[in-house]
Amino acid sequence: MNIDKTWVEIDHGKVLNNFNQFRKRVGNRVKIAAVVKANAYGHGIENVVKILKNKADYFAVDSLMEALVVREISNKPVLILGCTPKLALSELVEAGFEQTIFSFEELRELQLVSEKLQIPARIHLEIETGTSRNGILFTELEKYLKFIKKHDNLKLVGVFTHYANIEDTTNHKYAEKQLKSYSQAIELIDKYGFEDYQKHTACSAAGILFKNTFFNMIRLGISLYGMWPSKETKISAENENIRIKLTPAISWKTRIAHLKEVPARTFIGYGCSEQVERKTKIAVIPVGYYEGFDRKFSHVGEVLVRGKRCRVLGRVCMNMTIIDVSSAKGVKIGDEVVLLGKQKSNELSAEMLAQKINTINYEITTRINPLIKRIII
Repeated sequence: MNIDKTWVEIDHGKVLNNFNQFRKRVGNRVKIAAVVKANAYGHGIENVVKILKNKADYFAVDSLMEALVVREISNKPVLILGCTPKLALSELVEAGFEQTIFSFEELRELQLVSEKLQIPARIHLEIETGTSRNGILFTELEKYLKFIKKHDNLKLVGVFTHYANIEDTTNHKYAEKQLKSYSQAIELIDKYGFEDYQKHTACSAAGILFKNTFFNMIRLGISLYGMWPSKETKISAENENIRIKLTPAISWKTRIAHLKEVPARTFIGYGCSEQVERKTKIAVIPVGYYEGFDRKFSHVGEVLVRGKRCRVLGRVCMNMTIIDVSSAKGVKIGDEVVLLGKQKSNELSAEMLAQKINTINYEITTRINPLIKRIII
C-alpha cells in the first residue's frame, strides 16, 4: 500500500527498451556507459543501476558519493566525470574507481596518493576541443602523457571529449571540428605507446546521429531515460532516416489533499496574484517547489486529474500547489494527480513541462527532489 504524499514511478521495461535501442545502434563491440549522475537524471540512481547492472558495460557518475552508491549494487567499472576533493582521493583509489583528469595539479595529487597506497590509479583524460569547460588543451597534452609514462602507478584507461553544439542545432559543423581535434589528440596519445584504453566522445545525441563518434564506447545519458536530447536531434534523426524509438520511463504523481468551491472573483494564493472569474472548484496538492515542482509553474502549469488537464492557480508554494479541478467530474480527496507522465488518454511529457517555463527536459526530471521515493514498476 502506497502511503506517500508524492512518489515517482520508474518503468523497468522502458529503461531496458531505451538501452536496447542503443545496443542495437552501436553493436556489441562498442561499450555503453550508462550515465547515472544527478540521481540518474532524477530517476533514482539505485533503481536504474539495479535495472542495468547486467546490461551496461560502465556506469558514469559525477561524484565519489554517487560512485559508492553504484558500487553497492554493481561491480562494473565506474567513471567519475566530476572533480574529487583531495581528501577523498584515497577512498577513490582504494575503491578502484576511474577518475576524470582535467588539471595537472589533480594528476599530481592522484599520483602521490596512489604511490602511497601502492594501488594503481585509473584515469580518463578529458580533452578540451571546444566546450571551454573542463578539459586539457592540446598544447598541454604532452606534459600529461610524459608524466603518466613516468609513473607506473598511473593507468590511462580512457580518453574523451564532450560536444558543445551537437544537440541544439541541425548544423553539425562545430561538432565535426571538435571530433577532428579529438582525433588529433588520440594520434598523439597512440604515438606515446598507450593502448587498450576507452575512447569515448558520444553523448546521447551523437550516439543517435553519428557512427563516427562511437569509437569503442559511448556515454548514454538523457536518452537512456526515453527522452530526446533536443527537438533538433529528433529532426536530424528523421532527416537521416535513423529509427530509434525512445519511451519516457518516468512518472511523477501525488494525490489531492483538499477540495473546496470558491465564488467568482475570489483571490487565490500568495500575493493575491490570481483572481478567478467564475465559481471554481479548487484542489490543493501536497507538492511545491521544495519537491521540485518549479515556482515558475505558477499560473501556467498543468497537472492531470481524472484524465483532464487542470491548471495551476496562483503561486506554487513551498510544499503545496492550488489547481483548478472544475473540469474533472467526480473528483474527490485522495484522487491520483499526475505531474509528469500519462493518465488515461492525456500526457504531460518533460518536454511539454519544459516549454511552459522556458527550460529543457533534463531540468524537469533532475530537479525532482531526491528524497521522494522512486518505485520500479
